[in-house]
Amino acid sequence: MNELELRGEIVIPGEEIGKNVRRGDFTYAVGPDVKAGVFGIKEDKENMVSVIPLSGKYIPKEGDMVVGVVSNVNRNGWAISINSPYETYLAREKRRDDDDTFDLRRLYKEGDIVSIMVSSVDEVKNSYAEGPRKLVGGRIAMLNAKKIPRVIGSKKSMLSLLRDKSGCRIVVGQNGIIWIDGPEKNMEVVVEAILKIGKESHTKGLTNRISIFVDEEMARRGAVAPPPLPRDERDEGYERPRSEGRYRDRGSSRGSDRPHGSDRPRGRDYSRDRRGPRRDSPRGEGQRSNEGSGGEGRRDESPQAKESPQGGEQNGNQDQNKF
Repeated sequence: MNELELRGEIVIPGEEIGKNVRRGDFTYAVGPDVKAGVFGIKEDKENMVSVIPLSGKYIPKEGDMVVGVVSNVNRNGWAISINSPYETYLAREKRRDDDDTFDLRRLYKEGDIVSIMVSSVDEVKNSYAEGPRKLVGGRIAMLNAKKIPRVIGSKKSMLSLLRDKSGCRIVVGQNGIIWIDGPEKNMEVVVEAILKIGKESHTKGLTNRISIFVDEEMARRGAVAPPPLPRDERDEGYERPRSEGRYRDRGSSRGSDRPHGSDRPRGRDYSRDRRGPRRDSPRGEGQRSNEGSGGEGRRDESPQAKESPQGGEQNGNQDQNKF
């Protein structure tokens, strides 16, 4: 086998990698010197120096699409393991028919594989997710999270190559979990290709080598790629959150006019009906008793009520003459 060429110089934490330049990812500055923060490969681009890590655990970041396994279900949502020191939490869907007796396991139960988007991360790395999509069947490939950018490639070049040549549905999580679904032989080829990418992620010319590798393995196994999937089925790894109407957050002032779990418009007082006090209220009973006793209860003592019927007619005629 020919010796593979490295993409760049391998550096260790604390090693000086530049001076008087802009610093990129996984670097830190000591005066004018820029030093590596992790073990990886040095990368220089447009007067900016950064380090591509070769290993490390996944740390949740807002906007990441990840693939995880439901680890726990409670009355408010799901805890999801995402191949990280930190779990993420998925709140239950905000539905009108959602109530305290709603069985969340009808949606996702322990052991289900889902793809989600990390919506927020707090200062202690507690993360929250949205846009879940259940992934049924298929296979799972595990890779170091720091090598996932090579599986995706520049402008999704590597991912598109694997999808087009194998015809498989592939969902790549930024946390290092990759879900693959398709014909059995095709899935085997994709898994081997992903493992090869993980081993050679630090070398140049990887895309061409993977293209040749997939063609050879498909021919050797007699695998035939089905027609390519539509773009909307290939590229979406999660359901985009609905941002209008009743799917907004409960505390949002721009959301629906209906509160969570209720069909009544927000801001109305339903303790009284349109015709006055409720019949079962003490005040309503008092009013009905007064009305039935000859009207000796509370009376309107306004000047209009003291006027005679004749005076009332005259006033009415005067009002009509004004128009």
